[in-house]
Amino acid sequence: METEHWTFCLFTICLCGGVLGSNLCQFTSQFNNEKELDGSMFAPDGSMVYFLEGNQENCYIDLDFVFELIPKNTHEENEKRGVLLKEIQFYCAKKVSVHFFTKITFDTTYDHTKLYVALVFARCSVYLEDLSLFTKYGTIWSIVQSNDSLIHVPSQIVKCTFTKQIRIIHSKINCVSEAKFFWEFCEEIFEKVNTLQLEACATNQSSIKAESLTKRFPGVQALQLNNIDLSTQLTFPWTHYFVNSTNIRSFTSYETYMNVSGTSIGRKIQIYNSEIVNMIRLTGMISNIVINNANFISNQSEIFRNVIGLNSVDISNNTMTEINELLFKNLSDIKDINLQHNQLKTLPVNIFEDQRHLLFLDLSDNKLSSLDRNLLKNQPFLQELHLENNRLSALPHGFLKEQIGSLKLLFLFSNPIKTIPVMPFYGASIEMIDMHKSDITGESLLDLANDINIYDFMYENLERRQLSSRTKGEREFLQRPLLDLSFSNIKDIHLDLNVKNQTFMKILQLFKSFSIKGDGNPFKCNCRLYSIRLLFLIKDTKEFKLDWVCEYPEELKGRKVTSLTDRDIYCPINVTNCPRECVCYVRYDLSSWIVDCRNINMTILPPVMPKEPLELWFKNTSLLSLDERDYFVNVSVLDVSENKLTHIKPLTASKLQNVAVLNIESNHFTSLPVQIRYTGIKRLYLAKNPLKCDCHTKWMKAWLLDKSCPVNDWNTIECTDYTKRVNTFVTTPDSVFVCQEVETLSIAEHVIFPATIIGSFVFIILVLSLTIYFQRFTVRVLLYMIFGIKLFYRRNNYEYNLRYDCVVLYDKKDENFVNKNVKSPLKDLGYDVADIYDDSIIGFTFIDGIKKLICNSKVKIFCLTRNSLNNDLIAALWNITSERGLKSNLGSIILILDKEFRDKYTEENMRLFVKSGRFIKMDSLLLHKSIAFLMPPQKRLNHNPETNDSGIDFEDVGANNLHLTQQKHRLTANTIQENSNERERDIFIVFPEENDELHQLARQTIIPFLRESNQKASVLKDDFVFGEDIRMGIETRLNKARHVIFIVSKEVLEDEVWQYILSAIITKAFLCNGNYLLLFTYGQIDENDMSENLKKYVNSHITASVNDPNLKDRMLAALTFEENQVCDEDSESVTTENSADDENLI
Repeated sequence: METEHWTFCLFTICLCGGVLGSNLCQFTSQFNNEKELDGSMFAPDGSMVYFLEGNQENCYIDLDFVFELIPKNTHEENEKRGVLLKEIQFYCAKKVSVHFFTKITFDTTYDHTKLYVALVFARCSVYLEDLSLFTKYGTIWSIVQSNDSLIHVPSQIVKCTFTKQIRIIHSKINCVSEAKFFWEFCEEIFEKVNTLQLEACATNQSSIKAESLTKRFPGVQALQLNNIDLSTQLTFPWTHYFVNSTNIRSFTSYETYMNVSGTSIGRKIQIYNSEIVNMIRLTGMISNIVINNANFISNQSEIFRNVIGLNSVDISNNTMTEINELLFKNLSDIKDINLQHNQLKTLPVNIFEDQRHLLFLDLSDNKLSSLDRNLLKNQPFLQELHLENNRLSALPHGFLKEQIGSLKLLFLFSNPIKTIPVMPFYGASIEMIDMHKSDITGESLLDLANDINIYDFMYENLERRQLSSRTKGEREFLQRPLLDLSFSNIKDIHLDLNVKNQTFMKILQLFKSFSIKGDGNPFKCNCRLYSIRLLFLIKDTKEFKLDWVCEYPEELKGRKVTSLTDRDIYCPINVTNCPRECVCYVRYDLSSWIVDCRNINMTILPPVMPKEPLELWFKNTSLLSLDERDYFVNVSVLDVSENKLTHIKPLTASKLQNVAVLNIESNHFTSLPVQIRYTGIKRLYLAKNPLKCDCHTKWMKAWLLDKSCPVNDWNTIECTDYTKRVNTFVTTPDSVFVCQEVETLSIAEHVIFPATIIGSFVFIILVLSLTIYFQRFTVRVLLYMIFGIKLFYRRNNYEYNLRYDCVVLYDKKDENFVNKNVKSPLKDLGYDVADIYDDSIIGFTFIDGIKKLICNSKVKIFCLTRNSLNNDLIAALWNITSERGLKSNLGSIILILDKEFRDKYTEENMRLFVKSGRFIKMDSLLLHKSIAFLMPPQKRLNHNPETNDSGIDFEDVGANNLHLTQQKHRLTANTIQENSNERERDIFIVFPEENDELHQLARQTIIPFLRESNQKASVLKDDFVFGEDIRMGIETRLNKARHVIFIVSKEVLEDEVWQYILSAIITKAFLCNGNYLLLFTYGQIDENDMSENLKKYVNSHITASVNDPNLKDRMLAALTFEENQVCDEDSESVTTENSADDENLI
């Protein structure tokens, strides 16, 4: 329902009487018809907030107007109470003084007996005489000064009519010498004030006589003194009666967040920034004492001796270096003690002897280096202990044993502690043990495991699960206690994986029971740490959440420990013929041995090596020559980067037949031998070499432009021509690749005569050759148009058993062009074309859904126009596809670009594609034929049932036939096995039964269709017994479901039970891989009605509407996608870390 606003803006009229001709204060307030303040600054409880704009020094505020508006903002709750307690705030944009006036006289009848006003002045300075005007409308409940506001006082004492009923005063004075508080100029006594806060200037503390406070405020229950000096001794409390809190309304100021109700559950005194402890005598019933930054050093044994009923003590931020053991003597009711930010080095062993009900203890930010074992022996109910930022290297053995049943939070971070205390791990209530930024190592974890009694530990863990189950209902126990070891010194963990090893079982149980945070540690991902990764393979990894990231070695830096494979890890090994200066390793999967000679001084390669398959690492070893060696036949990886090599001999190059990876970056090569072209090298790193553009390197240009070239950075390789100009190798004209002759040539013999004879002929041949070369693609397309043949067509390694022949990626604004010029022509040719907007798989995240669509398409067609320049989605998809193409098959990418896009694009990979000519112009007359030429040949299907079990046989096409046939059989076997397992799990459909249309759609349309499609589908509600609470059994049903189809309607968003079910399903979907949840919407859904969990899911996952004309087909495709998926995405070759996340893309 639309809200009608009533706005009161600038008041600019002139007043009559005493303020005639004066300026009226200008402010803005706005209300809606629900009688709540509606603006950028408002109080949820309906408090009035008035903003004074600009510099309005000595302007006037009409109180008649202010109080006329109060009934418009009254809550029903206040009306039921019969008393209206209203806070009125005056906020000035600049520090100015304001006046109040009213037309009401004291003789005027005004119903104000039930109105209580809490006044807050923020940066607005007012006059003491004006405050009495508020009593014409009601009772002043409290006066609070904040944000440098002042109350100007007269030159002599005056009558203050508001003093009899006021309950709270928060008074400030400025730094002017001899400044006084406003209440000192009132001749009346503030007999009902129960909360008094006095704040003076930090640089000019105010001095007050104790008699002045006790006389003026006889009923004070709560006293706060900030920057105040006492000239005489003060006894607190000076009254022996309590305010009856049952008749006082609870009220919290929106501006100051301070309780201004006057409710005093117990007396309290707070002293800040004042060295007056010795001037105060505490006696009697006091519930809360705060002495902060008050030099609390002397008289410790006497200060609390006469206090009774003390619940909370805060003596933090003082300069205490030691503490008297009698400080808390006989104070048995204390529950909270705060001693943080002092300089304590030791604690008396009996300091907390009498505090048997202590719940909270803060000893942080001191200089404690040790604690006594019996320090907390009398505190069996302690729940939270702070010991952070001290100098503790260990806790005593058995420390915190008495707190096993109560301790919830233990903070030990920022200590040089090297051992993990054992006792908290037996606690049934423990929630967090924070030890980050400590000296904990991998050995500390093993010591913890060895010290733990596994049976007691597992028993307490079971008890903790049962306790959590009772407190959360029958919901599954999901939240594990946190052990925070981040930013410590854990490098590796030497764990024996023998299941008979007790340490192994304890570590396993520890990871299962606690969430161990370890980010920021210098993890060495070696054989020792890899045991933790293997530990995760023993149990279901979904039970564990590990954020550990490799720091060393360099090639694994940034990798998650849980993502490591046997191939990534290598272990030290003693082997014959390992060079003395080097270190030899063996990969965990035994695929090869590594000879690591990096960063040592070695000018030539060693003559002998181990005879096993080798990886040679000679980075930065000062090599001067690369001579042939017999062991090259066993080498698969050769890294000689950052050396001083100048050339490779042809014979040496011929010996590199079995080398798959060759790294010669950052050397002094000016050319390469042509023999390198005919080796089996699959990846070659060549950058940062001073290559020359001459006749010796001319062959390299064509080699670099060849799609099969192993040089990964081929488009950034540079060379220097004879003029010393640096050029990009692949863009340098062929005419530059010449060698300078040394001998002097005869012009007549060697120039004029040959030029005369062959000049014209060469010119003609050159022109024709260049024309054909630069238009070679057009020539091939024309031959394809005329003769139907693909001349010089390179057969790419397409996977012909993929779902789609191609997928089209484009900006939504270019949909008409794509449909007309790309999709329709290809469909006419019989190709199966996918569209990222129409064919994305429901249930996956937006990026994952499109990635899987790309993964299941042979060819990726990008149609890019000026609309695509600022499209983050297209940019992310290009990064995914181009990186995949660069490492596997460039021919699987087709670019269609318009001129504006080619002129303005900035992406690096796109620039390289365009510079190499790998694109089709959008305005090309041969657009349709060019696309058809680049598409892979279609596979004809032979429906001979004798060929295989499925009745489908791919006809042989080139050398890929054997590979595809093997892959097909392997996929069929895997699919049968996976389908057999998946069919055991249900597909649940969830929808509001009370909606007749959805009831008919689900039960009469969707379920019959899915069952006909061999999908085991049922309504979730049917799986429950009549009368059973669906919330109690939802987790069990979700665990056995393969997919959940949820139809969201307005009924779901308005019902708490449906909200709970939907939240549980979304949580399960976030924890599962794949498209566990298929979310459909019905009717018009307002995003403001959605829960945060639902918003997050909708903004990051692919959903659909039940009105989608392709509803059944898209639903079936989503349910069967994992069964039909045949593409294994290579996580190492496709990275999207620089891509925008799903929510930003949408």
